[in-house]
Amino acid sequence: MPTLGIVANQAFQAIPYVINRNDASDQYGNAERNATEKRVFAVGRSDVQSWGGSGVIETLTPTDARTEDRAMTIGQRVDFSTDTAWLGQLFYPSGYAWDGPGEWYFTSAQVQMLLTSTYLLKTAGNSNVAMTVPSLVYVGSTAGSHSTPQTFPATPTGLYTTNRIESVGSYPPALGFRRTIQYGWAGVVTNALAGALKGTYTRITYSGSVSSSETQSGRTLDYTASNSKDWDTRTQHSEILAQTLPYPSNPGGEGGEILLSGPPLSWESGRTVGSIGSTRGKTERVLIYDDIIFDSEVVTYYETQNGSFSVKIGSDSLVEGVYYLENVSGDQAVMVPNTDYYLSFLADPYGLIGVGSGMGIYSQTHITLSATFPNDIDPGTVNAEVDAMVAAYQGQICYDDESTSGYYERPEGYSAFYWREKVPVSSSSSSLSWSTKDYILYDETNGVYISVESSFVGVDTSATLDV
Repeated sequence: MPTLGIVANQAFQAIPYVINRNDASDQYGNAERNATEKRVFAVGRSDVQSWGGSGVIETLTPTDARTEDRAMTIGQRVDFSTDTAWLGQLFYPSGYAWDGPGEWYFTSAQVQMLLTSTYLLKTAGNSNVAMTVPSLVYVGSTAGSHSTPQTFPATPTGLYTTNRIESVGSYPPALGFRRTIQYGWAGVVTNALAGALKGTYTRITYSGSVSSSETQSGRTLDYTASNSKDWDTRTQHSEILAQTLPYPSNPGGEGGEILLSGPPLSWESGRTVGSIGSTRGKTERVLIYDDIIFDSEVVTYYETQNGSFSVKIGSDSLVEGVYYLENVSGDQAVMVPNTDYYLSFLADPYGLIGVGSGMGIYSQTHITLSATFPNDIDPGTVNAEVDAMVAAYQGQICYDDESTSGYYERPEGYSAFYWREKVPVSSSSSSLSWSTKDYILYDETNGVYISVESSFVGVDTSATLDV
């Protein structure tokens, strides 16, 4: 720079800009020529300086927004075809915070760089391109029905067992030989039942949308925004849906095993000691019908707002936003698991042993010898085979519930899966997604672009920002 007669003593950070002479032997001028032709300029974010004449500086206005830290500069951008620098800034009015209710403003300076007096030619500009807030206009009222999926808390839906050996016999004699294993209730199986919040609603809707195109620094920006709000009064109740609840059980619930004398010894069922599974009883519980939970009807009020906005240059998206807010008030039916229903079964764990049908039918099994089993086989061999089969069955856990007796529904009273508790509700949920693209360099002539891109996603009180 000193060689060219340019001292580069500007008071601000800048990038140099040179008006090229397009002469391979002397592209930038020299000290003698630059005494009058000041081909080097300083282009900063808010100022452009020429050393032509006695020196000239053009400044982006207003300046107080920057000195008071209320502004964000945009650029700088240079156009080599016209030797022009573009400066810009976004700022908010004095007396407001950055996120206050007032609009942000934009001003620009288009500064053409010249080799003769006046050396710099500034054209100031501004654009108030704030989107018009979409007015909420009454759309109308509607009525209908609704169903919202729910998952209720885990509640007891069946029983599992421990076991005991009720009768102990040994061979010989074969006649009347019997080993009996009984499975008594030991605890409950719980499931979080699938349900729904169903009912009717009346709704009042307001909505609005706007769109416009604005010119900013020679660019056409397309703006869109929409906003809608619903006021709902919902009369709703809770239902348990028809569903299948699996048990961790193998198929079957063998009532007994009969040992055949052979030879060799074998079991009439065709099973072996190694084929006996670790569980028995029911493999699943089927809730056949949708059941309304008794006295679960409540009235709840919902205010729901949805909106979106965007700013684009052509297909290039600069700003995209989507927001949601819902406030809920009124009453809510809370499902309280009925943990008392199986207490009477657990208090008498072997009370259903020996039933011919229904609940408890899987709770007993017998190990016997065939009616023609002789008394002259080695006792050690026979008793060892019986002991092994008894141990296999004794290791089983049995699963059962009252639906084995035909009681598929438990809608209310002491037998209900849930008791309802009405409580006042006052809650709010919200979400916001906001993405931006800010160009800090936009050089179409050379196809060079630098942008800062960000994405903000928030749900209720948590949020994530990626830049």
